[in-house]
Amino acid sequence: MSYVAGSLPGRGKRKAGAITFWIGVVLGVGSLALAIITGLASFNAISNAVSDAVPIDGERSISLQAGDERTIYQVEQGTEAARCTVTGPDGQQLSLSRTSDIEGTSGDTTYVNVGNFTAEQSGEHVIACEGPRTLVGPALNVAGTLGGIFGVLAGIGGMMLGAVLAIIGAILWFLGRSESKRAAMAGPTGFGGGYPPGGYPQGGYQQGGYGDRPPPPPPPAQQGGYGQGGYGDRPPPPPPPTQQ
Repeated sequence: MSYVAGSLPGRGKRKAGAITFWIGVVLGVGSLALAIITGLASFNAISNAVSDAVPIDGERSISLQAGDERTIYQVEQGTEAARCTVTGPDGQQLSLSRTSDIEGTSGDTTYVNVGNFTAEQSGEHVIACEGPRTLVGPALNVAGTLGGIFGVLAGIGGMMLGAVLAIIGAILWFLGRSESKRAAMAGPTGFGGGYPPGGYPQGGYQQGGYGDRPPPPPPPAQQGGYGQGGYGDRPPPPPPPTQQ
């Protein structure tokens, strides 16, 4: 016995579910790796910069060449922010740029960036800060650090999408498996072969038969004597007399 329809019910759902499930798994694992790598890179960027920084301790003078970039960092203390000014060799204050809050650790201390500045002239620059402890050090690559943060966010989004795809794939696979089990328990829906629809074709047997012609009449009864195993039209003889 075999199914006339061909493929077993539920097979398509199982195949689609398996493909969707493994796509979700691969996407989730890849996104997790992306989040870890970019997260560590962005987190360590400020830590490496702070390791080369020097404390300001209220006010500090540093010698810079025109075009040099520096970043001011502060120790994170709740929501309190350091207030800093930078004065160039000509006595003019330089502007501090801060596109976003970026933090990192050095040892057991967490630091955040206060702002970046660029020396317009060569000479001594005076940095003065109030509030939490501050440091000045090499410029932080804000673009690269922000790229790492966005990489972490993209990794988190990819993990969520991968989890959804894996769940959908598992549901499809189990639905297809249930349909296949029900179909196997119900048995085949029909049989191959058998009589064609509508019975035999008109005219009886086609190959070696009579076709559209009527069958020949039966042979006439034989006159006299025994026919084929009979007496023809005469009555049978009487039975033999009984012996005395």
